[in-house]
Amino acid sequence: MKIYLPSELQCYTPVSTTLDEQYISNPIFIGRDQEIATLSRDLLVQTAQLITITGAGGIGKTRLVLEIAFRLRDHFPDGVFFVPLASVDSPESLLNAITNELRFSLHSRLDLKTRLNTYLKGKNILLVLDNYEHLLDGAYQEQPRDCRTILIELLAASPGTKLLVTSREPLGMPIERIYELKGMPYPNDEMELNPESFSSVELFLSEAERVKPGTIFSPAEKRYIARMCKFVEGMPLGVKLAASWVRTLTCKEISQEFEELANVQAVPSMAVPERHRNMRYVFEQSWRRLTDEEQSIIKRCAVFRGGAGKKAIDSIAGANLPILSSLIEKSLIHRTISEGYDQHSRYDVHELLRQFSEEKLMARPEEANWVRLQHCQYFLNLLSELDASLTAGNQIHAISEIEEDIDNIRVAWLWAVKNDLYTEMSSAVGPLAHFFDIRGLIYEGCELFEIAIKKFMAGGLSPKSDSVVEKERLTVLGMLLLRQGFLFSRLSRYNKAVELLEQSLLIFRSLNNVDKELAFALNYLGHVEYFIGKYEAADVHCNEALAIREKMDDKVRIGDTMINIGFGAFMKGDFKKAEDISKKIASTAKEKNDRRGQAIGTGALAYVNHALGLYDIAQIQYEESISICNELGLQWFSPWFMTNFSLVELALGNEKKAMQLATESIALIREIGDQYRLIHARVNLATILIETGSLDEANRSAIQALEMSQDVSHCYGEARALNILAAIAIAKKQPQIAFNYALKSERINEVSGQRAVLGQAHGLLGKAFLQTRDLKKALSFIGKGFKESTYVNAIPQALEMLTDWAAIYLMDGKEKDGLEFLNIVNAHAKTPFFVKARATGLLTQYHLMDAIQPPDAASLHDSEQMFRDLANRLLRLS
Repeated sequence: MKIYLPSELQCYTPVSTTLDEQYISNPIFIGRDQEIATLSRDLLVQTAQLITITGAGGIGKTRLVLEIAFRLRDHFPDGVFFVPLASVDSPESLLNAITNELRFSLHSRLDLKTRLNTYLKGKNILLVLDNYEHLLDGAYQEQPRDCRTILIELLAASPGTKLLVTSREPLGMPIERIYELKGMPYPNDEMELNPESFSSVELFLSEAERVKPGTIFSPAEKRYIARMCKFVEGMPLGVKLAASWVRTLTCKEISQEFEELANVQAVPSMAVPERHRNMRYVFEQSWRRLTDEEQSIIKRCAVFRGGAGKKAIDSIAGANLPILSSLIEKSLIHRTISEGYDQHSRYDVHELLRQFSEEKLMARPEEANWVRLQHCQYFLNLLSELDASLTAGNQIHAISEIEEDIDNIRVAWLWAVKNDLYTEMSSAVGPLAHFFDIRGLIYEGCELFEIAIKKFMAGGLSPKSDSVVEKERLTVLGMLLLRQGFLFSRLSRYNKAVELLEQSLLIFRSLNNVDKELAFALNYLGHVEYFIGKYEAADVHCNEALAIREKMDDKVRIGDTMINIGFGAFMKGDFKKAEDISKKIASTAKEKNDRRGQAIGTGALAYVNHALGLYDIAQIQYEESISICNELGLQWFSPWFMTNFSLVELALGNEKKAMQLATESIALIREIGDQYRLIHARVNLATILIETGSLDEANRSAIQALEMSQDVSHCYGEARALNILAAIAIAKKQPQIAFNYALKSERINEVSGQRAVLGQAHGLLGKAFLQTRDLKKALSFIGKGFKESTYVNAIPQALEMLTDWAAIYLMDGKEKDGLEFLNIVNAHAKTPFFVKARATGLLTQYHLMDAIQPPDAASLHDSEQMFRDLANRLLRLS
């Protein structure tokens, strides 16, 4: 999902890439006019929220819903989305399939179903769920969150959402409107004078033209075509398969082979449901006409989920281009055009044919196991091959390639877990976790990793023997625990994250030659510890990780650790160190063509430059980082940069743009579900609302931030929220309330060591005492706040306190000193717009506007030194 700036939102309409790809690959549609008219009308009626199209496999359900979805796309302003379910095997994976297609990500402590329902609330969306039937199995209903319940609650939460479902059986839901799809019309009488007026015959003729262009059928041949269409009861898949044989057989011969096969009942009647038997005859006839090589390939293609590219088909099934072309002509394999990173072909087998082919494969267990192993190794090795690109390189291509084959990767992963394929898993777990993080598929990652962790944890956290296999088990388990810990941190579940990361650290310290993974564990643990205010422990762990990575000369990973250390420096108020690290990260990432690192490094540098008062530079850097995030689809970072960008626009006096960025970032972060970023986004919004005079709204936003901070034990966010609540109380002339909030913030910051936020708390206490006209205490606390702010080089914050210091002097009759301070504030390039406005208010109040020196180029140049000289003088006095 692209992250849109507010100015772009009005023209944004969600697009389902799956729908587009499927439709482009199936441009010809024949017949079904009555069905389309009826179903379209029902979908556009308010009461028809769920329509299930039932019918036998191969009856044309998928192609029909694709056509309807494409024709109705303009009637659903929030999007039409096509969700294939053939590879879905549980309620949880159903949720993942829907959320993946909707392209919103799920960093959240909230239940996945709740997040989906919240996202859909108020939206007008058409969701097409294709191939639902296997989710109706009784085993699923025993689970607390079964598939039908998911759909019922989804529709209850979102009255504007419509579901169009294909299934061989009804879903059994009270609100379900069932539409049974039968075969296309066919002539009952072979002597029909105009058989091509029937859509099934028309489809046969169209397919025959594709297979053997220029073919003209005589009236006698058309009678045999009518007989074939009647034999398959107008089933489109059967018609297409029959038509594919016209290159080698006459229509009479095709018809006779059908009848002979049915008469001898080549397939026992109990093998498949009654309604599938004729389709089975058609498939068996197609199977008999294949070469041994073609049979082998079509069997092996049964292991794919969601199709595959040419390289995978060739590697696993042994299908070269001539054979692929032959199978496509015979309608056994379907070719689609992927519109991903680059346009390329993918190949798939109709789900019913895939099931028939899978039966053929499973009849030979040794071959089946060999093919599944090849499939598993291919797709897990693919992850390993893309690891470098995911970290630093062509990340867009890597993400697109993984996303395209995520169904195959999921199947491969589960096969590896089942069969203890430690080597394959060890090379795949890192890039897979990286992909889940980039794409925001946190729940899906946790679910897949948890399956493996539960199995491998049975052997314990310490080695049971000195065997190679035992070391491999522990290594993979450690890798899983540390990635799972990192993913839990994305859900703001910091305590659980620390527990998992410490377990992984315990494993890696007990093993030899795992320095790379040991550094990962140390780095991730330090990352989480910075978030929860354990700065000393975080420094120790990150510095140990850095030393290991420097020894290994792992430049990209060195950058990741430096990002952590820079973040920690900022959290502690060491802006100079944070600035130096951010510059190095951005420049190194650019050299290495690491677009993700460049986006993060540039965004971090903008964050620091904002704190340092370099607003114009920060503005450019935020725009660059957001642009790269949009390019890469970095959903987790873009809204974070946007909320911080809003404060830069506020400092520049662009209140309207600041408000747009702040509100839009909150919507996007809520959609993602990240508690940590939502806390700070709400504080930032409250900051802007104070300056626009919307104090009650500001208070609501700050209270929400405070409660969320306390809920996840996030001391930095709690201190910021308390400070903004104190600022609101001061704006409302409520100094006693301000005292309470600011003192609580002071206590938190004195323990956690967040000097910039501590300085702000002291400044707010000074403001509160100023309102009570206790000038001595006001000066004492503002002096403390000024000292803390200048110590960490938070110049804009120090300039705001200098304005309050001037107010104390003016109230105390020290007009000359107050004017000196205000002259510096007015001239300094790093003074935020709203602070200058406050300074102007003081000058007007004390009738000193004529005495102020208008800032010119020289005074702007000198103001920095004047501020430094004044700061040194004031700090000596304090």
